[in-house]
Amino acid sequence: MKRVSLVKALSFATLCLLVATSCNQKSTTDKPKPNGPSPDFTVAATDLSRETLADYHKAESKYAGKQIAVLGRVSNVNLGGNPMIITLAPGVSALFDEKERESLSSIKEGQIVRVQCLGGKSWMSPDLTHCTIINDE
Repeated sequence: MKRVSLVKALSFATLCLLVATSCNQKSTTDKPKPNGPSPDFTVAATDLSRETLADYHKAESKYAGKQIAVLGRVSNVNLGGNPMIITLAPGVSALFDEKERESLSSIKEGQIVRVQCLGGKSWMSPDLTHCTIINDE
């Protein structure tokens, strides 16, 4: 009788321990989301650049005024101005407002990041303004 009670108690304690530790773990599939609206488009920086070079006017009418999530490799970081600029290869400039300075402090060249920005109009290159970092990989 004591052995059955001991086994039940140990089983219950193990179950409680498993539940408690799993509640404290963050899922590896969780990705930070921006505080703003959901993106209208999700695109790789290389595809956005290719699309813009192929037909600038078509790309401009598609993306202007829309929320765009863009994934790309950082080729340049310029935090000295306002706006701050992170360039994603091959030449997609993401402009960040001053309030994003802290989130940009750890971004390095060569890093892959996902940003969410407002698409705008510019001369022959994708114009991404009011950007936020969604995640950095």
